Amino acid sequence: MSTPPEPQVPPGVALLEAVNELRAAETLMSNRARARMHLRAPDYQALQYIAAHDDAAEPARVKDLVPVLGITDAAATIIADRLEKRGLITRTQDPIDRRSRFLAPTDAARAELADVFGLFPREVRDVLNDVDQNDIATIRDLADRVRELLDRTAV
Repeated sequence: MSTPPEPQVPPGVALLEAVNELRAAETLMSNRARARMHLRAPDYQALQYIAAHDDAAEPARVKDLVPVLGITDAAATIIADRLEKRGLITRTQDPIDRRSRFLAPTDAARAELADVFGLFPREVRDVLNDVDQNDIATIRDLADRVRELLDRTAV
């Protein structure tokens, strides 16, 4: 009697399993990084967001943190206040809308983030840097399409 064939895992399930494993590893790394910086999870996420926008020359505002972190306007303001008090961000007046303030990381924040991301293993960077451009385009396209669907169906 022959053994039955192994059940085949649908490609979508295999992809979701891989994504979930990667997310779990990233969460562990982020938890270690924010612990080293002595930041609460939302403060760390906000600082990462602010730094990324600053890197892209796209100003971030307190109101931008609301949908990204899934918090209220008041909570976003409290987070920005804590980060500013710690010397990790600055607020500058928007020259067009004088009521609005731009958030930017300080040099101290950049140094701490660089130190924390020094924990990112060189081997991981090497693996990521070796990915073929065509594969990157395929992965990016897939991620964008799934994100768009999730955004449309989010309650």
